Amino acid sequence: GTIDMACTTIPGTYDSRVEMCYVPFLVTNYDEYGKVYSEGSFFYQKYNEMQNDVGIELLGFVPAGFIGIGAKSLDTSNLFDFSVNRKELIRVPGLESMKMLVEYAGFNTTTIPYADLYSALQTGIADGWYGGGALLNYDAFRDVIKYYVDYNFLNDVYPVIMNKDTLSGLPEDYQKIVYDTFEEACLDAAANIEASDAQALKDMEAYGITVIIPTQEERDAMAKDVRTNLWPKLSQFYGEDIMSGLLEDA
Repeated sequence: GTIDMACTTIPGTYDSRVEMCYVPFLVTNYDEYGKVYSEGSFFYQKYNEMQNDVGIELLGFVPAGFIGIGAKSLDTSNLFDFSVNRKELIRVPGLESMKMLVEYAGFNTTTIPYADLYSALQTGIADGWYGGGALLNYDAFRDVIKYYVDYNFLNDVYPVIMNKDTLSGLPEDYQKIVYDTFEEACLDAAANIEASDAQALKDMEAYGITVIIPTQEERDAMAKDVRTNLWPKLSQFYGEDIMSGLLEDA
């Protein structure tokens, strides 16, 4: 109760299951996003249950865009064939599930703090990075990347959460205003970031960055591959019941 509300990444320090929002290919586009990351899905219900267990209420998710790989050096052949062993060293965040995904896609990985990432790409310590979408790659890294692969592995989302006692202490009509407002705002945010990412892809190309976009058939094949072969291995972090429920959503 020190603060009432937050829009923030929730690390799995005390409960690794909260990182389930980073399961790859849970959704592959914004139509699916609107269904899975809204009230009524297994994912949303389960995530809210986990927050309720520690006195917090979930109000929605703010998307930061679908994540791809930005690279300074990249062999562009067979990028969507995950059976190929690649030579590139890709920086990943400190989440085991993200590391597993990038390695499953055939890349070598290293964990570098975000604050050191720009200089690591600049000096060649890493060939590329995973952890941001098109807009972030254009805004923050366009000077040090030459390629962007629009994998859409997952959507980088930020849960909006509120102290449950604070919320329940409000009059019921005020509570409804809070719920309704954040539901609308989160859907608006999804529409805004979708448009921003589409523009960022164009801006990168205009800047001279090679943008590589898979076909819909390639996207579908990647999603099926990861859900079939990688998802069972993620059960060690999230539990078989959660992975089974997410498969229903997918």
